[in-house]
Amino acid sequence: MDSLKFMKTGMLLLLALLISGSWAVNLHADLPSVCKDEDDNATKEEKEDEKKKEEKEKPKTVEVEKKYIRLELSLKGYFEDPDAIPVSIATKNWGELKVTEPPVQGRKVKKGDLLLKLELEKIKQRLDLLNSDLSVIDLDRQILSSEVKLAETLAPMEKKELDRMENYVRQDFERFKNVDLPFEKKAAAMSLKSYHDSLAY
Repeated sequence: MDSLKFMKTGMLLLLALLISGSWAVNLHADLPSVCKDEDDNATKEEKEDEKKKEEKEKPKTVEVEKKYIRLELSLKGYFEDPDAIPVSIATKNWGELKVTEPPVQGRKVKKGDLLLKLELEKIKQRLDLLNSDLSVIDLDRQILSSEVKLAETLAPMEKKELDRMENYVRQDFERFKNVDLPFEKKAAAMSLKSYHDSLAY
């Protein structure tokens, strides 16, 4: 962009020089007609002297040739293609990517061409680590699903076992309440009576 501005400025300066030069030539050509009034007032001798001087000092004439104006500039930069499409890679961790072959600026590409080459060693290591994590997670899922199936098959058996244990406890309680408790009450009453008797004796 700076080079284009520089070129425009150079062209404007050259054009200004050409215009001012042509204006100066026209002014010089009109000069004798401006001074005509002063010549009328001058004496004949002065006029003759001036004519002699003009004859002696006739300017050399130059023929005008048609030529092209050529400006040579040496500029540094590059031309940007308006149809160019920028290529970018959006990653979360750019530090892990290293470019081994950068893209060539301004090169035309077609489908299947290699734009740039990246060092893939760290990416492969990261992918291997993630794959191993995924396999561990898959094993954990399989273990948990087998445990769930085992629990589903064992749950009815455990429920039956719990029902059986509850039935045994209930039967033991009924037996204790109906058989053992009255006997223990009688035994405790007899023990109390014997203690009373022994104390009274």
